[in-house]
Amino acid sequence: MDTFQNQANSTDQGITIFVPKDSAFKALKKPSLSNLTNDQLKSLILFHAMPKFYSLADFNKLSTKGPVSTLAGSQYSLNFTDNSGTVHLDSGWSKTKVSSAVHSTDPVAIYQVDKVLLPEAIFGTDIPPMPPAPAPAPDISPAADAPSAETKGKGSSSKAEPSTSSSHRIMNFGTWNQLLLALFGGWVMFF
Repeated sequence: MDTFQNQANSTDQGITIFVPKDSAFKALKKPSLSNLTNDQLKSLILFHAMPKFYSLADFNKLSTKGPVSTLAGSQYSLNFTDNSGTVHLDSGWSKTKVSSAVHSTDPVAIYQVDKVLLPEAIFGTDIPPMPPAPAPAPDISPAADAPSAETKGKGSSSKAEPSTSSSHRIMNFGTWNQLLLALFGGWVMFF
């Protein structure tokens, strides 16, 4: 945590942190994080941060630069691609995407990612095969202003139905994200 705070407070570059969802830790089967040494765990944590503030728009530029070093050092780098505004990260072992911006105000950016970033420098290059991706669900959603099948023919009702629109979904932050947000929230208050 001191390394993160020093990077944010004592440099002009700021810091960018990638926070995996709780489900990302639950999904880890191989390799196990419990077998890592303390130095490897520290490197793994630092691998989830970059020694510079990057807004979402900045990742488009990073996709043309090749591997980008993390706070863990130059042998711990990430590759970025921008696919129509969706930022994808590749650590060699794991490929994921930025699923949301938790906090993005210079000098600190915190982005939620779908998977734990596993560096080749710790886990080697013997990468297990990826399971086949599930087929995409058909997009059969009605238009936002079209009445649903339930409301057709019912007339008006005083009872409001919950919206399933993605713009009304509530973000669910897991325990790890809440802990990180609490730590950075306290830090931001004193900054």
